[in-house]
Amino acid sequence: MRTTHHYNITPSLHLSDIITYGDDRVNVIKEVNARNALWFAFGRDALITLAIYLRGMGVKKVLLPSYICDVAVLPFAGILQLDFYEVNPDLILTEELILSKLGDDVGLVLIVDYFGFEQPNKNRIINLCQSKGIRVLDDLAHKAPYDKVSESLTFNIPPAADYALYSLHKQLPIPDGSLLYVRNSDETQEISKLSNRPRGLYRSMRSTIKLLKQTYFGPGADGIPIVTSNSTTVSHEDPGDPWGRRARAEGYRISSIAKHLLKAYRLKTIFAHRCENYTTYLENIQTSNSFIKIRPFISRNDMPYMFPLYLRSVNTNIKLRLKTLLPGYFWPRLYLPIKQDISKYSRTIDLADNVFLLSIQQDLDKQKILSVAELFNKIIAG
Repeated sequence: MRTTHHYNITPSLHLSDIITYGDDRVNVIKEVNARNALWFAFGRDALITLAIYLRGMGVKKVLLPSYICDVAVLPFAGILQLDFYEVNPDLILTEELILSKLGDDVGLVLIVDYFGFEQPNKNRIINLCQSKGIRVLDDLAHKAPYDKVSESLTFNIPPAADYALYSLHKQLPIPDGSLLYVRNSDETQEISKLSNRPRGLYRSMRSTIKLLKQTYFGPGADGIPIVTSNSTTVSHEDPGDPWGRRARAEGYRISSIAKHLLKAYRLKTIFAHRCENYTTYLENIQTSNSFIKIRPFISRNDMPYMFPLYLRSVNTNIKLRLKTLLPGYFWPRLYLPIKQDISKYSRTIDLADNVFLLSIQQDLDKQKILSVAELFNKIIAG
């Protein structure tokens, strides 16, 4: 399990900043094309439902990027065969990396917008796969479908991929909430039949109360930052069972309380603050030969989830200090077979050991970001 850090900081966004009432609220639900969008409790619920559907359609194997958290792998395990393709150190996917692993038995390819940044070769990869009759799932779990022009969540433009997965609870202070966009309306209806059970009211209310307490009183109210639902570790009810209570033939739907909260938030305020925090890191983390800023800019289609750095020449002591002293962590917790096959996935293991993420969540004010950047510079300097 990952270590959870505790910070008693004063958030710059309070409850009144991010929640609005009455006619002033942004109704994000109306932006969703109901025929093509399916709400789930978490991304893993959407993935297990999609995997069950695809197996019924004759799909045998899914091709996944090797640099991926086990949360995105486990829903497919036991339902479809698994295979993995390599990922470049800059986290940019290419047609060549995927083409080398495309076989006749591959029926689905997963691509990822790592940490909320759009893959530059995405359309070419999708066209390549679809030309071979292979479905594509665009994993946008780190990215909110927020349109900066309309200032709302929007799904009016279907993704080029066959399926797109959003995990809104990673970006917003809601207890649960993921969305699976299905390009084919007929498929949407069939997948919808596989999942009708909503997340339990008690569990959703308990999560919501904690989130609201942290937002209004500060993270110290519960000892953890506001958007701790973006943790990369699996929060199953039974840690001894990697499937938890979801070892069944369906995935849970989003809770009604999460939907109501989603309609109430001032999204522009939340996402503008996350972008501001990202930019503050860019401007204040000093250039060094010891690391690379993986994404040194933000484009229009990016919605940053974390601030990623690739540590290329730091020792174990520096890594330990980064992990224990800063609000960040190494990602992901790789799928076990990948970690064991060092000869085959050495580059992936290197990424997992050396990509360090700094938090940009909206309850971190600029002063806190500056202090984290200063401490990071001191640790790297030794």
